[in-house]
Amino acid sequence: MQIDYLGLMKVRQLLFSWCIFLIASQFHAQEKAVGITYSPLSLLDFYNGTQIKGGVYLQFEKWIAHSELGVYTPGEKFNITAFESIDGYNMRQSLHYRLQENSGLMLGANWYHKEQGLLLNDETMDGIVYSTHIQRTINTYNLHVGYLAPIGTKQESFSQLLIWFEAGLGARHQRIRNPYSSYLSNSKEWYDSMHSTGLEAGNRWMPNLDFSIRLLWKW
Repeated sequence: MQIDYLGLMKVRQLLFSWCIFLIASQFHAQEKAVGITYSPLSLLDFYNGTQIKGGVYLQFEKWIAHSELGVYTPGEKFNITAFESIDGYNMRQSLHYRLQENSGLMLGANWYHKEQGLLLNDETMDGIVYSTHIQRTINTYNLHVGYLAPIGTKQESFSQLLIWFEAGLGARHQRIRNPYSSYLSNSKEWYDSMHSTGLEAGNRWMPNLDFSIRLLWKW
């Protein structure tokens, strides 16, 4: 039985949009705040590749909705990763609940989706040189805890700027297409389990742990 991954992704996006609508309609008369986020550490992601990532923040009393989009940049221009080129995008949709009205501590859940293509030039121990295009589709489902820490006081000009810390634990499903997957076990470069798991063809579930730092400007 084949699974329609594109259809499942559309259903998840629709459900998330419906949740945002319900929250907005329920709390329309209460305290609200909007903001934009930026993830500076995404520029230094040595494993997944350089990406530019930002998002939109919506707050309704104790409820917070956050939608984030990241775009990968080619490896030739940002020579950080070991891949010859990387392209693709990722998106993250999350809902949060502040434990106290004036507290930065929150609990929540998120769904993260990534479509990534990369070109790998490699050589086996037997001297076989090959080049392959790898496509990765990854979905993660996490429960997380977060904390919003203001950078300045209310009297300062940066009072609307905050640092957003977040850590989560959940499950990851990845689907990888790699026509030369069998060469990885004999590769000169991709010898460790972290890399081979991310490049080996197949569908698999595994535990997922993440940590993120964002800058938030809200008004």
